[in-house]
Amino acid sequence: MITATYQAVLSPPGGVWQEDKDQYSAGKSILATKSRRTFLMFIVGNSIGYYASLHMITRLTSGFPLQLALLSLTFCMSINYPVAMLNLVPKGDQTCSVVALISIIFASIAPLLPNLCRRLHFPRQKLPNCAYFRARFASLL
Repeated sequence: MITATYQAVLSPPGGVWQEDKDQYSAGKSILATKSRRTFLMFIVGNSIGYYASLHMITRLTSGFPLQLALLSLTFCMSINYPVAMLNLVPKGDQTCSVVALISIIFASIAPLLPNLCRRLHFPRQKLPNCAYFRARFASLL
């Protein structure tokens, strides 16, 4: 998933302008100049998918022997993603730039929100140490 979302930034839907023409700049998203609303939906959805995948990878690899190296690489990728995404926005389009930046920031913290809410509202409770439950779960295994 992370590969697909990162690739979508490098090669956005509709492609990018290949040369400077009139009001279009080379390297900017064609979709952003033709349909701003569709481009903004792409940014929001792609950012959520990217950062959710990034957080899932870091959670699944906890305890991995090379975790520090992996975390440093994912940190670098998380810096490159917004830079690449914001470079697709046409020059002078302040609204699109602000919405893109807000969606990238929100999407980067969104995967952390459920865990934070759970910790704030539902503190972890110990289960009763009951012989019935132990026997019941032992029979299931």
